[in-house]
Amino acid sequence: MRLHVRGLVVIVMASFAFVVATGTAHAALGPTDPYFLTNGSGSIENRNPLGSRRCSLTRVTATLRGTATGAEATLGSYTVSGCIGGIATIGELPGKSTTITIDRGTITVRRSMLVTTTTSQCLYEGTLMGSGPQPMSRISASGTLLLVRTLAGACSGTFSETLSLDFSPAVITW
Repeated sequence: MRLHVRGLVVIVMASFAFVVATGTAHAALGPTDPYFLTNGSGSIENRNPLGSRRCSLTRVTATLRGTATGAEATLGSYTVSGCIGGIATIGELPGKSTTITIDRGTITVRRSMLVTTTTSQCLYEGTLMGSGPQPMSRISASGTLLLVRTLAGACSGTFSETLSLDFSPAVITW
């Protein structure tokens, strides 16, 4: 009887050791957590049947915080320049920041923005998705935002966007 109990104890302990040894690793954000980005860069590209529109983003600010499976970021401000293809400017809606979630390499961007062209002003909202390998300092996410409101001129019902951002020197691992 004692042999069976001892054997059972050994099996339980071995199983526990295996579970602990193969447990999930925690994600990391470096060089600090939270990380305050003050001079990032990126781009916004809009594709539609009439062609492609692109703007450069400079002086990107963001706050990044590590999570158990990646990181979360809130986009602060940025400077839009070099827009081609009819876009005059793109900006965040007052009181609605772009949020970015990185979960084991899956990127989800929730976005509300004002797009101003040479003839219109349009409010769009929606979600962009992407993925990438670790370690991650750059993200790219694409999707279609829906028209929320036309402020001036004529607006398309959708805005197909690819948002690319460089968070360097921040590095996200999971």
